[in-house]
Amino acid sequence: MSAALGVEVVAVEQPEEAIKGADIVLCASNSLDHIFFERWIEPGVHLSSIKIPEIEPKAVARADRVAIHVQDSKTDSGSHQGHRAGGDRWRPGLGDR
Repeated sequence: MSAALGVEVVAVEQPEEAIKGADIVLCASNSLDHIFFERWIEPGVHLSSIKIPEIEPKAVARADRVAIHVQDSKTDSGSHQGHRAGGDRWRPGLGDR
């Protein structure tokens, strides 16, 4: 795999070993269960997922900011909204208050 990708690839025993110290973590699975857990969060990490169930709700609750993309079936276009720590809402274009 390392030769095909042009970067070092290292096998690990547990998933948390693969993300330890990472700046960016992306969950992209076909799982209906949580695959990322609160105990794995490190300060400053950017965490994304393809599907809502991938991230344990306790992990989402610990986030400083949460942005959610919601597909609108009527217009087939998405919208973004989120919450900052402390509960105030954030939407694109509102700036970084």
